[in-house]
Order: sequence, then structure tokens, then C-alpha cells
Amino acid sequence: LIFANKTEDDIILRDEWNKMTGLRAHFVVSEDPDSNLHKGQIDNDYLRDTVSDFGQWFYLCGPQKMVDDVRTSLKALGAKADKIITEKGW
Repeated sequence: LIFANKTEDDIILRDEWNKMTGLRAHFVVSEDPDSNLHKGQIDNDYLRDTVSDFGQWFYLCGPQKMVDDVRTSLKALGAKADKIITEKGW
């Protein structure tokens, strides 16, 4: 799970994500300069450093611009378009 938010206070269910067996949770913040979490956007460099298998399924949810940007990055790194699932209705 890669979960992006503006600040650490915006991360819902953080403790629950961290406790889930078999789930590796990575948190990213874009507007929290005092955070020890990764700061910035989910881009090619971040994905390359975080994801070990671009042949897996990817499920994207969030603002349309972010979804579009992450989809573009995933495809540039080798993910197949038919394995990138997004919400309908955006």
C-alpha cells in the first residue's frame, strides 16, 4: 500500500494499516515539512525505489491528476496498462 496525504494527521487508519499481516504500508506526505515520512509526490523515482514487481496488479484511487500521473509512471516503469485498475466515474 502506498498512501499519499498532505500531512501525517490526514492519514486515516494508519495504525490499522501498519498492523495488517502481509501488508507493507508506505506513507507519503506532500505538505508536512516536519514529518519523517517520504515527502513529495509519488513519481518514477519513488515508485522505482519502492515497488519490486511491476508485473503485479495496481489499484489506484485518488484525485484524477494523481491517478493519471501515477498510471503514467507505472507504465513507464514496465507495468502493463491492463493491470492498472482505477475507480470508475472520475
